Amino acid sequence: MFPPCQHAGRLEVHAADDGPQYLASAVADDRGFGSSRCPWTLVAPRGRRLNVTLLDFAVVARHRGHDDGADVCHVYARIRELPPRVVAGNEVSRGGGQTGGEVTVCAGQVRERPVFVSDTERVEVTIMTASRTNSEDPAYFLLRYSGARATLL
Repeated sequence: MFPPCQHAGRLEVHAADDGPQYLASAVADDRGFGSSRCPWTLVAPRGRRLNVTLLDFAVVARHRGHDDGADVCHVYARIRELPPRVVAGNEVSRGGGQTGGEVTVCAGQVRERPVFVSDTERVEVTIMTASRTNSEDPAYFLLRYSGARATLL
């Protein structure tokens, strides 16, 4: 088990070539990893993009008795592109170095759905932790990520 996050700053993890990896909302709630204080930085292998999929384990509980048609976003996470790394004074240029891809991941009505594909090799993921005063059951979810090959259009 990880010790609690005791510093402010990013925690960097690398997407492996051998399959998907996961970020868990329970870890953010319990230990602070992935929270706004210690967001994750996901790094894909060079020349790849990051593919992020939501696995939502609160679908049934959250939608039981809530068929009023209200379109409310229960925010799970925020994902945003980070600029390419500067290596030895050389910056990899992609569209003038501009980033801007950002998405708010909301709860949905399906168990599994793709939520983000990056344009760069680095993204920041912040998991919105539940308030301890919230009387509802916590909404458990995973974010599955992997480094997908970038294709030229």
